Amino acid sequence: MKKSELKQIIREEIKKLNETGEWDASEGRTWLFGLKYGMKNLQRLTKGKAKFKSAKGFDMYQGPYAIMNINGRDYTVWTFGEADDYWIEDYPVDNTSKISGYSKGAAGTVKELAYIINSGRTKWKNQN
Repeated sequence: MKKSELKQIIREEIKKLNETGEWDASEGRTWLFGLKYGMKNLQRLTKGKAKFKSAKGFDMYQGPYAIMNINGRDYTVWTFGEADDYWIEDYPVDNTSKISGYSKGAAGTVKELAYIINSGRTKWKNQN
């Protein structure tokens, strides 16, 4: 499956949100698959510095989340924005100051997050 096809499927799934917001495994299946795929790709690009542990649905508004072990510590990873944008909650490299509504953490595509993890930085270059 091409990345553009996966993005389109995820966008269609997001549009089907039910009103209660409860996680619907059948409707959220593609969204969850996309997250798992992205996190396994992150694991590959970091040569195991980030290890995929699990993923499951949270609700149909915030979507699924993954648990990744990065350099020996577990972090929660969420999707946001476009289908291939991810946010590592509470990651020490904080580049989320420009993203409204998000607390400390690293955000970006899989390639951008792999760069941050592989760099070994503990702070983002624009962070105070």
